[in-house]
Amino acid sequence: MTDTFETTLVNIISQKSDFESRDEKAVEMAVVLPLLRQVGWNTENVSEIYPQRETSDGGKVDFDLQIAGESRILIEVKRWKHNLDEEDEEQLTKYCQSTKPTRPKLAVLTSGRVWRLYLAPTANKGNNSELKRFEEVDVIADELSEIESYFRQFLARDSMVDFRPTMRAAKDLYRKVQDFQEQKRLLTKAWNELTNDRDTLTELVLSFAEIKNIQTNPDNVLRFLDSLQVSLVNEVPTKAKSRTKMPASFVLPTSPASKGNKPQQLKNRSGWYNLLSGICELMQSRHPDSFHQNTLSMTDRFAENQNSKFSKPVGDVGIYAKKQLRSGEIKDTCDMVVTKFGYPEDSLTILDSNGVRL
Repeated sequence: MTDTFETTLVNIISQKSDFESRDEKAVEMAVVLPLLRQVGWNTENVSEIYPQRETSDGGKVDFDLQIAGESRILIEVKRWKHNLDEEDEEQLTKYCQSTKPTRPKLAVLTSGRVWRLYLAPTANKGNNSELKRFEEVDVIADELSEIESYFRQFLARDSMVDFRPTMRAAKDLYRKVQDFQEQKRLLTKAWNELTNDRDTLTELVLSFAEIKNIQTNPDNVLRFLDSLQVSLVNEVPTKAKSRTKMPASFVLPTSPASKGNKPQQLKNRSGWYNLLSGICELMQSRHPDSFHQNTLSMTDRFAENQNSKFSKPVGDVGIYAKKQLRSGEIKDTCDMVVTKFGYPEDSLTILDSNGVRL
């Protein structure tokens, strides 16, 4: 019975406990060479698979896969239990840079179990002097069909005869990896900002709870968030923050020229967007003729029609606020609103549920 890629891989997996106590040679013989045979390489022809290929810097790479005497793929093999690391990548980089007269197109670092696929460096200095990883395959954890697909697309002999389509596919995957890393960086930054802004996070949870018809309040949400200890994985722990207070009422003189007034309790529940709604509703009741003109002149905060950017209804006044404003931005917006109607900048006082000024 002729072995297939599947039967070869099943045989490898069945020996995984044995590999754990063996060295690199066992991985080369029982894992690397059988898989290369399944994707078209003649493992008995040293003009195709050049073992222990010497490099110009005096090193020896485990396998140099060649087509017509030209290097196509370098493979460096480690022990099955070895965790591939930066030192291994540096070693493989030097091998790629020291392979003459032709440099490889791709490079592989493998422990037999994990296979890391790289675009090989094309220079000794600059942006193109490093390995560029575009895929990683785990022969134990990944789906068999997925493993075979990557081997046939990138490591098969036929894919290296005319290597241009293979290289285009590898570069496309690398670009996707880079795009993901950049998005991950930006999302991590955004997540850190969100989790550090408890007011905004509380507002988001309250809004979602409202959609789900969950009866709660800001204090309970804050206690819930504290119990989760919201943080990013691998983020260095910081000192515990004091629980953020939410606005529950505000004080505004009855007119720009007067002083003092009783606190205006927010309707429905406390919260920063509700504070903004309460102030706008009060301004509309006091200044109905000029309300829309004054508020809609603040084009970076309000809009007359709801859209993706301005989606937060402001009370019952018929305008929409910019979504995802932070607590400080909402407080500034409230101050801007009252000054639009002639009130002094320091005339607005915001209080929490205990009557403490925020």
